[in-house]
Amino acid sequence: LMLTLVLPGQALPSESNLWSQLALVTGLAVARTVAASLPNKTIQLKWPNDVYWHGKKLAGILIESATVRSEQDDAAAANCWLVGIGLNVNVDWSEAPQEVASKATCLSSLASRPLDLHVVLVELLDELEREFQNWRVGDASWLIQWRERCLLTGKVIHVRQTAESELIGVCEGLDASGRLMVRNEQGVQFLSAGEVLAWQ
Repeated sequence: LMLTLVLPGQALPSESNLWSQLALVTGLAVARTVAASLPNKTIQLKWPNDVYWHGKKLAGILIESATVRSEQDDAAAANCWLVGIGLNVNVDWSEAPQEVASKATCLSSLASRPLDLHVVLVELLDELEREFQNWRVGDASWLIQWRERCLLTGKVIHVRQTAESELIGVCEGLDASGRLMVRNEQGVQFLSAGEVLAWQ
């Protein structure tokens, strides 16, 4: 299941310093959707927004900002956010390369039955709408739920921050603003962005 949501700027909190949390809130909504279909499975989140089950990837998210121009007024433009989501629902792993099949899974494999894509889509959109609305009005309960699902807490992780900068340390979860906390020899580092390359 692949989709892109176009979120207008007014759908986000008015405080721009919170906008970086969009990826986290989106990831939680996807994880909650998956968990609803798989009530007996432990669904986790890899910072900032990948969804996992037992170390295998179920979903990924990519978010970008964009400017949309009005058809009625060429001079008018509004900022929006493009939220791309890829969720493995019904995948035939016999057709996938072994390297991919060993690192990923899907809802149908975990549920032992195929799922209706339309039903999953509607459930996902409902969950996204609920999480976005709560987040926009200042409800911070998403952070508690995210921490409970954090795949990396307590693990030694390897993070690429930039092309020239990498960091290895013990993950201590998320701080109050959603930054990843990593303890190394220099103390606790607070990461607002980066790519987790490995964990153990």
